[in-house]
Amino acid sequence: MQSLKELIQKESKKITLLIIFFLMIIVTFFNCITAKKEANYTAQTTFYHIEQILNENQKDLNKQKKEYRQTCIDNAQAVAYSLQENPDALYNIDELKKIAQYVEVDEIHIFNKQGVIISGTHPEYYGYSFDSGKQLSFFKPLLSNQNLQLTQKIMENTASHIKMQYSALWNENKEFIVQVGMNHENASKATKKNQLSYLFKLFRVNNEAQYYAINSKNHKIVGTTHHHIGDIASSIGLKDTQIKEVKNGFFTEIDG
Repeated sequence: MQSLKELIQKESKKITLLIIFFLMIIVTFFNCITAKKEANYTAQTTFYHIEQILNENQKDLNKQKKEYRQTCIDNAQAVAYSLQENPDALYNIDELKKIAQYVEVDEIHIFNKQGVIISGTHPEYYGYSFDSGKQLSFFKPLLSNQNLQLTQKIMENTASHIKMQYSALWNENKEFIVQVGMNHENASKATKKNQLSYLFKLFRVNNEAQYYAINSKNHKIVGTTHHHIGDIASSIGLKDTQIKEVKNGFFTEIDG
């Protein structure tokens, strides 16, 4: 038969084990809360940095677009001046191509006073007018206001399906309209810097973490430090309801 002392020691051990067990639960609970708080803080800091980078890139992009538009206008003016000084080149494709190469533009189109292309570096466009589709109609106001200098935003060429930026203006004597086209390469380089798919490749805050940018409309992953770009968010464990309904963040499990 056990003595009273042995019974007390036995019960004390049980109580001690129970206390340790509950303490471990409490410690684990608080560790989880602390870990979640740290994760939340890290995420907020990360998103803040991303936002700052995007804002700076957007400023740079706007500046480059403005400079690019002005370059297009300057090039159109240079072509108009060259043709005014050398009128024999107006209907000479070879000479026009030389001017285009010298001014560093990809296309030159000459419109008459009625807004019809009568010459240029690309004969396949002869006969097109400001009424020939949305792209060309942008420049139709030139017919009623000869002082305008217009630059169109970068868009796909109707005929060749190549992204171009066009600018147009009257020559000094108001005898014809000069339109120049430049491919979008320079502007697209600046635009690329603000694409999440590009940004996330450069983004390194915590190498142990994976970051995803998800389109809120179609739930596609548009930027990531991992390898799921283009996938649907649900494919990595993010539920549609979480993305749609939760405004202040949420915790979830991804791939265990």
